[in-house]
Amino acid sequence: MKPETKYAVLLTLLYFIVSVIGVLHHELWLDEAHHWLLARDSHSVAELIANTKLEGHPLIWSLLLYGITRFSTDLVWMQLLHVVISAIAAYIFLRKAPFSWTFKLLFIFGYFMLFEYNLISRNYILGILFLFLACSLFKDRDKKFILICIYLALAVNIHMMFSVVAFALFLTILLERFLNKSPLELKFLIGSLIFALGICAIIIQVHYTQTTWLLGQFESMPFMEKISKGYISLFKGLFPIPDFRTHYFWNSNLIVNLSKPFAAVLGLVAYFIPLLLFFRNRKTLFFVYTALIGVQIFFFITQRAAMR
Repeated sequence: MKPETKYAVLLTLLYFIVSVIGVLHHELWLDEAHHWLLARDSHSVAELIANTKLEGHPLIWSLLLYGITRFSTDLVWMQLLHVVISAIAAYIFLRKAPFSWTFKLLFIFGYFMLFEYNLISRNYILGILFLFLACSLFKDRDKKFILICIYLALAVNIHMMFSVVAFALFLTILLERFLNKSPLELKFLIGSLIFALGICAIIIQVHYTQTTWLLGQFESMPFMEKISKGYISLFKGLFPIPDFRTHYFWNSNLIVNLSKPFAAVLGLVAYFIPLLLFFRNRKTLFFVYTALIGVQIFFFITQRAAMR
């Protein structure tokens, strides 16, 4: 076994053990239990689809929970499934990400990968997993384009936020092929068709969802408040600084609690960070800003962005 693989396995095992200990001491949140109950109390897939009309989330996570609730009503199975998925995502990151081991260690044991996308059993970890899988193949994107598109199509159907990032990555590959004047191959057409089907699937699900309650609240909000909340949401996502002064630090941010205007300004300034980091790489800049602008539009329209 290569040293890199050995380190990845050992760190993943440690991550899994810490995660299991964490979920066994985790007080289940309402949104976690809500999706479990939707799946548990649905007697067929058709009924599950009908019960999720107001959710605003694609069906994949609910379908997984529906499968679990066919043989057990114990919530711990949902938590264990979630921890297993997060451990797989952590291993892929540890094994494939082109960063130092110090950075990798800090990342998987950081706020998002240890708490938000791990101890809280929601659909988000699936989006992380599929994006990590797609990125792990990026070096071989010409040979494995179809598989990358399958992963991106799955990521699209986890959450609208992942739809934005997956679409940005797909557009980046298209831009690269255009700049390199790559020939139009059959595998490219097949992969593009698969991704297009993924986009169609999420559009159908969004269209099916009843969103009047959400858009009504958004339309009644003053324009400047929409703008400031959008930048605050971006800042919270890029700079997770939980406010541990409060008992419920989840989804909190110390800077936001101290000064929302200052946090909004920092969210705007954050747009210039990629220029400093990637100013020599046009493809990276294209991907980052396409994803950032898409995420910002999502924040602006929904006003429902949590830190995760």
